[in-house]
Amino acid sequence: FDEALGTSSEGVLAEQGDWNAGWAMYLRDGELRWVMAGFGGPRELAAPIPNGARSLHVEGTCSPDDVELVLGADGVEIARGSIGAPIPLAWAPDGAFLTVGYARPFPVTERMDTDIEAPESFLGLSVRTGSPPPLDLEAEFDRVMRHQ
Repeated sequence: FDEALGTSSEGVLAEQGDWNAGWAMYLRDGELRWVMAGFGGPRELAAPIPNGARSLHVEGTCSPDDVELVLGADGVEIARGSIGAPIPLAWAPDGAFLTVGYARPFPVTERMDTDIEAPESFLGLSVRTGSPPPLDLEAEFDRVMRHQ
C-alpha cells in the first residue's frame, strides 16, 4: 500500500475461484482475512490490521489434510492457524480466475462484500512459491485413477 492502512480499511485484495472452491484475501471490520471454500464450506483465518500497516502477507503450508496459515503485516506475524481442510483438488470449475483488487459476482464467501474494491492505496499482489514437492508418479497415477 502506498499509504498506511487504518483499522477500518476494507476491500477485496485477491480472489481465485468462487464459493464452490476458491480462496480470497480481503479486509473487513478492521481485519485481514484469508478464506478458502470447498470441503464443507468456507473456512477463514482473520487478524486485526495493525494501525499504519503498509504491507500484508499470507503464507501457507499445505499437507494432505490441512493448510497451516500465517497472516502478517509489515513482516510481523499477526495470526497463525489451521484451516482444518485440505486444498481442493481443483478450484471452481467455471473458471478459477485470479482477480486482484476486486471480486467476481460469486464470491468465495458471503462475508466478503464484492462491491468494495481494494483501498485506493493498494499497489498490487506478489505471489511467491517455493519449490514444488517431489512428485511420486506412481502414487499420483493411483490417486487420479481411483476415480475412473
